[in-house]
Amino acid sequence: MERMPSRGAAFLEGLTRPSPTGLVTMAVVTVLGIVGFLVFVTPDRLVSGLDRYFAGGGDEQSVAMTTRIIETSRRESDAPLLVVLGGSVARGAVIEEALEASIRQSLEAGWDVAELTTSRQSLWEAGGIVEWLPSETRGAVLLFLGPSRFARSSDEIAELYETPSLGIRSDFIDRSAEAAGMRPPPRTGNYVLDNRLFYQSRLTHTVRNLVKAAVGRELPRSWETQYEDSVLSEGSWDGVAERVYARFDEYDRKLASNIRVLTEVVEEIEARGMDAILVEAPISRRFVDEWLGDLYDLYLERVAAFASERGLAYLRIQELARIRPDEFHDWAHLRNASVGRRFTAVLGDTLPALLARGASGMSSATGAP
Repeated sequence: MERMPSRGAAFLEGLTRPSPTGLVTMAVVTVLGIVGFLVFVTPDRLVSGLDRYFAGGGDEQSVAMTTRIIETSRRESDAPLLVVLGGSVARGAVIEEALEASIRQSLEAGWDVAELTTSRQSLWEAGGIVEWLPSETRGAVLLFLGPSRFARSSDEIAELYETPSLGIRSDFIDRSAEAAGMRPPPRTGNYVLDNRLFYQSRLTHTVRNLVKAAVGRELPRSWETQYEDSVLSEGSWDGVAERVYARFDEYDRKLASNIRVLTEVVEEIEARGMDAILVEAPISRRFVDEWLGDLYDLYLERVAAFASERGLAYLRIQELARIRPDEFHDWAHLRNASVGRRFTAVLGDTLPALLARGASGMSSATGAP
């Protein structure tokens, strides 16, 4: 009598030697899953809560900002809008709700504030975000600057496609890539395909979150700014400073190139009917003295000249916020929210006069790092 295989053996054989019917079934299910993903994941569903399925691994901020940018692009409010753009240093220096409350208290018009900061945000990415803002929007854009933001080279544009930090495509970035001799990936008109590398890198998080939802576990919550609330040790501080300083090779050339990008970003802001206000992000005086030296003076001189030529407000308020060296976690990031609130308070006291009268045509520089 022929012996029947055990259930385990039969299961293993099914995995290693699937039948033609099983192979067809797997192929059909895979294709349907991909098609369903392409059809189901849309900007509309992202802003309705679907975005939480792609968050995880400490990268919740990229997903949250993608959703926030899409939400802002669909804004229907008539209230003036203040947009904050910058990198992680700006993110820690501006407490959104505190800034909004301060401005609303000082001005009759009920201003809204949208902080759209992303880690290591380049000027190209800033221009791409501005492009998503509603046209003919009353308000202003706070464009946070810093010397490291002008240390980016045009060949880094390729990274914005290879490892995108946002799930949005932008004509601004495409034009910048073409100007640098690159060919942007073609557009398909499908949201997921046009941002496939952004979502592909989050596939593991998506699967885990689908399992969590299936068993009733809580999905990742909304992202919030995180502070280290400490100062790096001497060795670690110097190591981070050295890595940051390595970006400053050929700085004169990079500075000139990024000033041109800044010009295009400001023009994009003004094309939307908004005012551009330049704000110098916090930076440790120790990093300036021990590492940057004359490069920092060169940077300040060029940006101040740019602001003067364009008639833009240029705010340097770090000294007014009285930020001590031990209140920095490293070369530029503030160590806790308390310091961020102090910087925000000074910003909130400075902005209303500019916003009430219109930032354009008012060139100013206050304080110094």
